[in-house]
Amino acid sequence: MVTSSDIVFSYSGGSSNTNPASSLGGEISTTAITNRVLFSDITSDQAKSGRTDYRCFYLQNTNNLEFLYDSNLVFSYENPGDVTVYLGFKFSNERQNIFVSNYASITSGSFVLTYTSSLATHNRTISWNSSPAAWASSMQAELRTIDYLDDITVTANVIGSNLNFEINFLGLAGNRKHNLLEVTTNSLSPSTSVSITRAVSGSPINCPADEIEVSTVAPFNVDFVSEFALGDLHPLDFIPIWVKRIAPVGTNATENDGFNFRLYGSQIA
Repeated sequence: MVTSSDIVFSYSGGSSNTNPASSLGGEISTTAITNRVLFSDITSDQAKSGRTDYRCFYLQNTNNLEFLYDSNLVFSYENPGDVTVYLGFKFSNERQNIFVSNYASITSGSFVLTYTSSLATHNRTISWNSSPAAWASSMQAELRTIDYLDDITVTANVIGSNLNFEINFLGLAGNRKHNLLEVTTNSLSPSTSVSITRAVSGSPINCPADEIEVSTVAPFNVDFVSEFALGDLHPLDFIPIWVKRIAPVGTNATENDGFNFRLYGSQIA
């Protein structure tokens, strides 16, 4: 069972960062946020002129066996004032390519694709088919037998004498970075190479945040929302979360105008 102690909030800014002001994206820090400080106080000059700034922290499910299902991240203001806050995420679906060279010369055989999740390693045999479309369809059917890959899609594109399979991780597999598929056995005949590359990293789950150099510069391609349904948190999942703080021109000082983050979820799928 996932407990509150399994959910950890940490700074960004690199593994050794302990400074909230440097929590501007990049790799996850080994330092958990325990003092409830992410932003510094707004100065009187900043309040007069207005200010928008950003921070990035990480949420982790440190339980290495259990899921937190249907999770949602929301926030509330401790003492509402003029300042508003939004949560930011970079959304993208994973895309990987499997490239088969000289596919037109192949007459038989198969290869084994290996997919590794946080809990298990899955091997699927992909048998050759003379029809690229049929080959892609059978590959898709095999991969969809793996948990959480139910909505994966595979399409084939002929490139000269070569064949490229485009794999899109959608549905329950969307918005997360996946381990790169591996070819662990290749018995295609005549012998030919099969290589795999990542075209797009899924995000935000398990994808480190890009770093910004200045706290007042907006992170690229990040969408800011008032709350976000995270979905199922797998064992050892982590998520970078941007926070956008807006202090409008002429902001009035408010005592203890902080905000709280809350993660809600279910132990039952």
